[in-house]
Amino acid sequence: HIDVLRTRRNISLPLATIAALNYLSAHLAYGQAAFDGALRFADCGCTALPPGHWEFMFRLSYGLYDLSAKCLYLTQQFDRAAVIFAEVLQHSNTVEQRVRALRGQSTLLVNASRINEALDSMFECCNILSECVTRRLRATIPSIEPVLPRLVPNELLDPAPLVRPIMERCAG
Repeated sequence: HIDVLRTRRNISLPLATIAALNYLSAHLAYGQAAFDGALRFADCGCTALPPGHWEFMFRLSYGLYDLSAKCLYLTQQFDRAAVIFAEVLQHSNTVEQRVRALRGQSTLLVNASRINEALDSMFECCNILSECVTRRLRATIPSIEPVLPRLVPNELLDPAPLVRPIMERCAG
């Protein structure tokens, strides 16, 4: 393996190359359900990342840390996985990345019997998703509002006339 050769024969490869090769190896091992091997490769890749890697090698850093967290979870190393998931979450830039990290983190916490923390993680995930849905709806509502009165009868827009008879029956 490239890490052994580098230490034994003093081969000079850029750290980014070593990290990328380890990511590829980890990804292949993960795909074959060899989680211990995938974890070793991911750990070597994380170690090989140069200083400041989250800023200028984000995709590789995210991939290595995310894969490492998943492998730690699958090998039942919950405490280490929690630390890695927290770092992945801290550096997630997109909604998809945050949701994936929160989903992994909440699954990990449930299996580690940390239910309250898992619920917090799930609620945060739901809040992120609801904000996205709200933003999209607000963007489309102006085009729907003029058409709405023609599509929906006034009785449905004002539920009082429908609810009043039901309430009177229940009271009587």
